[in-house]
Amino acid sequence: MKRIFPYLVAIAALTLAGTSAYYSIYGLSKFYAGAANAVIIMGIAIEASKIIATSILHQYHKVLNWPIKIYLTLAIILSMIITSAGIYGFLTNAYQQTATKVELLDGEVGIIENKKTYFQNNIDRTQSLINNKNARINTLSTVRSQQESRLQSLYDSKSTAAAKRTESQIKNADMQIEELGTAIDALNLNITSLNDSIAVLDNDILLKNNNSDVAGEVGPLRFISKLINVPMNSVVNWFTILLIMIFDPLAIALIIVFNRITNLAANNLQNTLPPNEPDEPLMTNSKTNEPVLKIIKLDDKLETSEDIYNEHQIKKKSKNPGKPVYW
Repeated sequence: MKRIFPYLVAIAALTLAGTSAYYSIYGLSKFYAGAANAVIIMGIAIEASKIIATSILHQYHKVLNWPIKIYLTLAIILSMIITSAGIYGFLTNAYQQTATKVELLDGEVGIIENKKTYFQNNIDRTQSLINNKNARINTLSTVRSQQESRLQSLYDSKSTAAAKRTESQIKNADMQIEELGTAIDALNLNITSLNDSIAVLDNDILLKNNNSDVAGEVGPLRFISKLINVPMNSVVNWFTILLIMIFDPLAIALIIVFNRITNLAANNLQNTLPPNEPDEPLMTNSKTNEPVLKIIKLDDKLETSEDIYNEHQIKKKSKNPGKPVYW
């Protein structure tokens, strides 16, 4: 795992840096749509230079002078800000396209909601009329009951004319109660029809919210917006800021970690190698001051070229050259 881990860090760092660079450059090109190609070239140069500058600053921070280190640090920070701005532009531009669909959907739903409100107001007015007619029926019913109880006494007292008028009033009350009942039935049918219309509109709203692609795109954002009671635009803005705060800085951090792991691996490898033995001092001929070579004879005795030279001179001076004399 220790052997694979540096490669995993390198892959993660390059993938994150490359992804960050792509979205950053795309976002910056949207800022300057009139010179998109030029902005893309500049963005690629800045992103590559940022990674190289980070590695240089980490690898050679001991040998670089302070002005260079300060400038490289500022350049890296500024490039991260530029990258973050590009990513922010890319994400907000992507959300803006969805926001347009959301506004269109909200407009359609708003029209349906207005129709529902109109129907509901009609229901309320109709219900008010029904309540008034019911109150009138109750009044007429009370008057009729009173007249009916009075009618019998009139007949008993032989007040025929008054009894006839009372019967006429009772009959008139019955007619009004019947008419009011018929009107109330018609109004109730109207309320039923209005409620059916509202149910159809509710179904239309449900279908638009569920069958639209926007529902899947902004569903979680709407849930968060309702959960924390914050407008959805604010939720998107803060969520985008969180993304850019973790995106590019994490790529730079992984690049620094990769350089550090590489340095540690190189130092560990150097420490495992055997130390170099110091070279023996070069021997020279005492007379000619020339370098003397070491020669190993067959009997494994170490001699030098100076010893051989002396031996050869002794052989020449010896009376019996066949038997060399050794000093």
